[in-house]
Amino acid sequence: MDSTLGTLIKVITGNGWKEIFGDESSNNNEAAILPNVTTGQVINATLNAENKMTTPPEFYTEGTLITAMKRAGRELSDDEKEILSQTEGIGTEATRAGIIDRLKDKKYIVVEKNKLKVTTQGIILCEALKMQPLLTSPELTAK
Repeated sequence: MDSTLGTLIKVITGNGWKEIFGDESSNNNEAAILPNVTTGQVINATLNAENKMTTPPEFYTEGTLITAMKRAGRELSDDEKEILSQTEGIGTEATRAGIIDRLKDKKYIVVEKNKLKVTTQGIILCEALKMQPLLTSPELTAK
């Protein structure tokens, strides 16, 4: 089976600072060095594909959620970022813990082994909020 493949590899042309300070990881790079090839040259190779799975992000703890609420808005439009930058994220220092407590009281989230997990009721709430973008707009929540 003929296939056209491409690759990108870094080739060390000089040791630079590694020559002075040493670098144990440079020994591991030897296997990554490829022979010189020219355009159109046919290469016979044996390839091994590893079957790996990605891992989901870590669950929030109450502390990490408060930090995320403070830093909220990094992926917003410039206008929305301006609104949230004036309020330092979602809620205030004094209200963020209360917001989390309210979510727990209403059974939208639960704490399991110090990790916050969204309940079925919380998922339903999130889906409903997606249908009403005004309710989650930075302008409304910042007021």
